[in-house]
Amino acid sequence: MKLWGAAAQTGQLLTLSALCASVLADSNPVIKQTKLANLPVNLNYFEDSDSIIYQDIRGKNIHFSKDAGVTWDRVEKVPDGKAVALQMHPFNPKAAYIFTNSKKHYKTTDGGKSWDSFTTSSRPSDERPGEILSFNAEDPERIIFNAMDCGTFFCSEQAEYTTDNFGKTKVLRDQTAGCWWAKSNREFTTGDKELDKKRILCIAREKRVSDRGGNHLVVSDDFFAVEGNEYKENEPALDTNKVVKGIASVAPVKKYILVATASSRSDEMALFVTDDTKKWHRAMFPRADTHDHSHIISQDGYTILESTNYSIQLDVMSSRPSKPMGVLFTSNSNGTYFTENAPYTNRNADGNVDFEKISGIQGVFMINTVENGAEVEADGKDKKIITQISFDDGRTMDHIKAGDDTLHLHSVSSLRSLHGRDGIDNIGRVFSSPAPGLVMGVGNTGKSLKPTSDADLYVSDNAGMTWKKALSGHHIYEFGDSGSILVAVKHSKEADVKKISYSLDHGDNWKETELPDGQEIRPLFLTTVQDSTSLKFVLVGEKKKAYFLFAIDFDGLHERKCGDGDMEDWHARADDSGKATCIMGQKQTFRRRKKNADCFIQSDFKEPLPQTDVCECTDVDFECDYNFERDSEDAKKCKASGPPVIPEGACKDKNGKFKGSSGWRLIPGNVCKRKDGKQLDDPVEQDCSGKETPSEPSKPSEPSKPADGKVSHTQREFDSDLKDFQKLYLGKGDGGSSDTEVIIARPAEFQRGQVKIEDKIYRSTNHGKDWEQILKNEKVTGIYPHDTFDNVVFFTTGEEKKVIYTVDSGKSYHYTEREDKDKRFSAEAAVGFIAGHGNVGPALSSKDDADTFLSTDGGISWKSVKKGRWMWQFADQGSIIVLVQSTKEDKNAKTNILSYSIDNGNTWKDYEFSKDKVSVLDMTSVETGTSRNIVLWTRSESGKLATINVDFSGLSDKPCKFDENDSKSDYELWTPRHPSQSDDCLFGHVSKYLRKKVDKTCFNEQDIRRLHTIEDCKCTRADFECAYNYELHDDGQCKLVPGLQPLSGKEWCKLNPNATVWYTPTGFRRAPSTTCKDGKELDKSLDDHACPGFEEDYGRTHPPTSGVAIFFAVVIPFALAGAIGSYVYRNWNGKFGQIRLGEASSATFDSDQPWIKYPVIAISAAAAVLASLPLLVGSLVRSASSSFGGGRNSRSWFSSTARFTTRDSFSRGRGAYTVVEDVEGELLGEDSDDEF
Repeated sequence: MKLWGAAAQTGQLLTLSALCASVLADSNPVIKQTKLANLPVNLNYFEDSDSIIYQDIRGKNIHFSKDAGVTWDRVEKVPDGKAVALQMHPFNPKAAYIFTNSKKHYKTTDGGKSWDSFTTSSRPSDERPGEILSFNAEDPERIIFNAMDCGTFFCSEQAEYTTDNFGKTKVLRDQTAGCWWAKSNREFTTGDKELDKKRILCIAREKRVSDRGGNHLVVSDDFFAVEGNEYKENEPALDTNKVVKGIASVAPVKKYILVATASSRSDEMALFVTDDTKKWHRAMFPRADTHDHSHIISQDGYTILESTNYSIQLDVMSSRPSKPMGVLFTSNSNGTYFTENAPYTNRNADGNVDFEKISGIQGVFMINTVENGAEVEADGKDKKIITQISFDDGRTMDHIKAGDDTLHLHSVSSLRSLHGRDGIDNIGRVFSSPAPGLVMGVGNTGKSLKPTSDADLYVSDNAGMTWKKALSGHHIYEFGDSGSILVAVKHSKEADVKKISYSLDHGDNWKETELPDGQEIRPLFLTTVQDSTSLKFVLVGEKKKAYFLFAIDFDGLHERKCGDGDMEDWHARADDSGKATCIMGQKQTFRRRKKNADCFIQSDFKEPLPQTDVCECTDVDFECDYNFERDSEDAKKCKASGPPVIPEGACKDKNGKFKGSSGWRLIPGNVCKRKDGKQLDDPVEQDCSGKETPSEPSKPSEPSKPADGKVSHTQREFDSDLKDFQKLYLGKGDGGSSDTEVIIARPAEFQRGQVKIEDKIYRSTNHGKDWEQILKNEKVTGIYPHDTFDNVVFFTTGEEKKVIYTVDSGKSYHYTEREDKDKRFSAEAAVGFIAGHGNVGPALSSKDDADTFLSTDGGISWKSVKKGRWMWQFADQGSIIVLVQSTKEDKNAKTNILSYSIDNGNTWKDYEFSKDKVSVLDMTSVETGTSRNIVLWTRSESGKLATINVDFSGLSDKPCKFDENDSKSDYELWTPRHPSQSDDCLFGHVSKYLRKKVDKTCFNEQDIRRLHTIEDCKCTRADFECAYNYELHDDGQCKLVPGLQPLSGKEWCKLNPNATVWYTPTGFRRAPSTTCKDGKELDKSLDDHACPGFEEDYGRTHPPTSGVAIFFAVVIPFALAGAIGSYVYRNWNGKFGQIRLGEASSATFDSDQPWIKYPVIAISAAAAVLASLPLLVGSLVRSASSSFGGGRNSRSWFSSTARFTTRDSFSRGRGAYTVVEDVEGELLGEDSDDEF
């Protein structure tokens, strides 16, 4: 018995030991290590699975794991080193696409387990690396492929589409800059389920317009079907009743689509919004008059933030780019009217904004702002960054606390900059995850945010209300099992990290475990599944230029799954007693694991969802409306900061009344239940009189008063003893958000190459009608415009190292000196209009004898419009032409009359702009010629300087309309042409421009898209010029300059990176300006060669010459010789050197004169034989070298490489010559003189 008992005890001890060993074995996560050849980027989980895929950019391969990163395989279906892009399908969790730089690509529809190839007509677009595909949220099989169609030399973007997930593809449209399905998000709808499947939006490039100024938005519901030569598409009126060009980008955002436009000479932008693609509005931002920061959007200066289903949140950069800051705005429910939430948001140079919504919690977000933003902007001081949190979607902001200390956390801008050198974007959210209420961040306590070297890890388990320090030092971190587990890895600049930390109780206590095999790394990123429900993580690190991936699995830490007793109700917002309170009009309650429960939820891929209870509305559910702001003296009031929005159709009677905003609006997304009775946002009756109407989306741009058919003027005097002006002038474009014309000026005097200036600088925002003095306390010595952006101006002062500059976003200036050496003959918008001074006769006479001439057809014909030299300006895109006598043309000229024409210069009217005669120093308007205002810069008899604004807006208040039916249109189509050509081809194409008809009384409401249609012509001699190191000779041929060499093939291929083949120089090249297609190819010889790197492709398309080709090379020349000899025999007219095509012959060959008959036949045959010999021998040599292993670089007695691959090989001529001589051209049936 004792023995048995002892044995039993021993067995029990062994069992206990085994159990303890098992527990100990499972007390740490399992970590598996994989060494990688290159950095993994674009790492993605297939949704609701352990399958992971990533891209190796350097190796151009895609790698896949089916077991959460434990093992990895290259996607073998894709050829090694050919993968250039990877894109996941947002609406099909099992689909992904791999792209190559060719037309063959790959897809999976089973989560990466298998891959199939598919082909497209073109390769992926280089311009849209992150948007190669656009997906339809209604039908995941419908996909748009943004492609790059490359010819021999040039590439252009085009779009293709599929309706069966690339079972087959078709070309959608060419000349695009991106295409999108209208239903690119689940939340968006056109209002028609069938239309949701079909409607597509594209940015269409305007042909022959190099910049985006010609880009326009087009919409199609039938895949841009072609009728005739035109696409079936329409251009929506973005600005309520007018189309807008200069489309820069399209951004689908939740239930909205945003379109950004830009003016070609400015970095200012405008935004247009729709929630159904049928009705569009201009996004309206409140006036910034009462703020010390701008509300104007500039190029690369706005960021669309994580928005909601009920509003758009947008950050607009309001500062200098060197120390970027922004302003946070939130829109109303239709995305039109934006109100300011927070000024001086912190941004970085890449446009990343320190803003993040707390995942799953309605209306809560965290943001970093610059506390001393005004000082940073004014004096360039260092930023003092602070962290704030909002629980009402931005209506109010609070500091976050760790105990009694104020806490500040690093966000997107600094963390992305930190990892920028690794080429890694911050993966996922920075602070939060779908784990209810769990938030982590790295930062510090104190007055402001310090560098990451001074940061520690902090945790909050109540959605950011209170925080606690978790770990010392800067860490990267993740959430797992819906918040049951927190994982952190210390960040380091060196490869010295060998442990990971984890917590099972919301960050109260932490444990450590070492990486396998004593590995030490520099951590790069830590990630897990999108919904943070898994117990598996992936860590990537670097050591000595090698990369390591660690698969971390916490599945074995606890054996049991959480029961109902392990769970608790957690309220998104609670009072001191722990009861749920309202946030955004509702109470939100989540079911989550108690932080001390000894279990895991183990609900993989099931995101926690809240229970909600709607609350009654109170004052905290409302915020200040558009053009209203919080009263600084009484926070319970919203005071007007701009003009009210007058409803459409109201205030037709200026003495009437209208129902306008009370100053309040319900916070977008707030779902509170309204009480009975009066509401805080009920419209308030207001008087129409004295109300300025903002240029809201519901109304077109209109003159300030009804047109009376008259011209008006406004004069303003300047108190100065100087005799002239310096000027900075607005160049407005319709792509910007501002419709204000701005002029900056100061008195100046120019004598003997020197300038004398005053320190008073003035600005006008209404075409020179009114002026205000600016920079009153600065002694500005120089004014310098930016070379690229006309709206960026630098002011230099006498103080050392001090430069003042403005990025006034929309006030698009250009600098005008007194000596206007390059006075423009025309204006950009006045198509075909040219003015100048000169005379009629065989030669140009003295300028004192010159008159003023005008051409309205691009310079082909001219008419004299004024005797003497008058200064000109084009207004309203050429429909108004203004002339005035000025001191620029005649230093003694004095006048009080200008002349203007509204019928292309056929008739002229005089207008008296001053009672007394003055010296007109200059006449200016916007450089584009789009304005209806001009400014006269004058000096009176007494020496007083003045500006006189002449306003032609009163001539008409009817906007011009274009209609394809010419009889209904206010516009005609005008085509420029070359005076010596019989057709309308100019630079290889026929262009048709819109110009207002002479007899129409209307004005050009906008900077219209003047180029209406364009068609390419066939290439002729006029489309070619002499190539590099060649010069034109009297015979019309391009010949090599003696002593110089033509461009080598290697140099040519380098200058034309898209070309795969280069040709032996002919002496000609295509003129850079031509767009012709087909026709003559004077720049291509018979002899072509492979560009470096394309030898293999060249070999596939250029097989060796066959015996059949050699046969024809021998037979055809002899046959031709016989034919030519016979022809000469039958038609000889007895005159040497006078063979002319098309001439009738009156004599026949005299058969009785054998001294002519036989020598001619013999000479013709001999010439043909000699002509064929180089071709024959060259062909034989190539055949021999091919048979005996010779190559292109082998030594050879013969250098000819002419081939016979097409019929054109013969028509182009022999491989030994480069140009066709005149006589040969005539024999070939071409009159070369007509072509040259």
